[in-house]
Amino acid sequence: MSIARNLATIILSVVALALVGCPPGNRPAVTSFAINDGAAAAPSAAVTLNNTCSEAPTEYMASESSIFAGAPWLPYSVAPSFTLSSGNGAKTVYFKVRNDAGESSVVSDSIMLDQSGGGNEETIILPGNVPLAMLWIEPDTFMMGRYPGELDSSPEEDPQHSVTLTHGFWMGKYELTKAQWTAVMGTEPWASEGSVLDEPDTPAVYVSWDNAQQFITQLNSLTGRAFRLPTEAEWECACRAGAATRFYWGDDPDYVEINDYAWWNDSAEQSGEYYANTVGQGLPNAFGLYDVSGNVWEWCKDWYDAGYYSASPATDPAGPASGSTRVLRGGSWYFSSSYCRSAYRYYAEPSATDADTGFRLAK
Repeated sequence: MSIARNLATIILSVVALALVGCPPGNRPAVTSFAINDGAAAAPSAAVTLNNTCSEAPTEYMASESSIFAGAPWLPYSVAPSFTLSSGNGAKTVYFKVRNDAGESSVVSDSIMLDQSGGGNEETIILPGNVPLAMLWIEPDTFMMGRYPGELDSSPEEDPQHSVTLTHGFWMGKYELTKAQWTAVMGTEPWASEGSVLDEPDTPAVYVSWDNAQQFITQLNSLTGRAFRLPTEAEWECACRAGAATRFYWGDDPDYVEINDYAWWNDSAEQSGEYYANTVGQGLPNAFGLYDVSGNVWEWCKDWYDAGYYSASPATDPAGPASGSTRVLRGGSWYFSSSYCRSAYRYYAEPSATDADTGFRLAK
């Protein structure tokens, strides 16, 4: 009996110790995590780690090291600040939380750090020493769509509405050129096609939306960056460059000033040059972007919906969730002047190609 009593005492003691060492509740989980609300690029090393978690975490840990070397536990916040390491380029931040019951699994997100400064230019060197110039566009609030009574405008541009872009972004200074396409892809989609000037600094044409995605995937693999197409809202903000008029240079009711800025149908007819011309020949807009009107149509990221503006979010609109055609913006050498207006919306199937269709990069 003495042995049995001793054994029972030992068992009860072990159970008691186990219960004491087992904290109440469940371990937390990080259900979402994004740097700067999911922005592709950050102009400053000071970023925000937006997150949502379950099971009431009390502390978090963040680090650019996957093993959290030297990182401290800090009081939990749904949007704590974090300072990225110095030097432009892709940055990955690892994040976890804990409470009395234990730690969550580790999550991560990546962002491109571009500390060139607001309004500045950055040049990326592609294979073959081909430059790719990008300009920084600041966060902004602007009026998107046609203004009431706008000359030669379309109902698809209604209603004019206020749009706020909460994050800055980089935009191609020029439309993507043949030299840049070939440097990345090693192909020439325009070869043997009609209405093409075989000159490396003219826009890459006969490029579909799907082709543009293939280019971007390859470019990001080569550079370690996060290039993409601009959203339709980003495109119009960058095009207008602060202007509320029909064009970024003014209303130009008689289509006279357009010749200083854009290569359009009259330009082609008067010169007999029926093709997209060398980028950067006209005057830039106030942001320093060239050929945002004319030369070639530029693919945007969004699906097209003629009635989207009526339901579009006022902040960071990303376009409809689905569709059959993608947005094109800016007009081209083949189309008349009214198509070059900042508000004009065009569209095509993602597989469509033509002599006046190309794109401009964003990131």
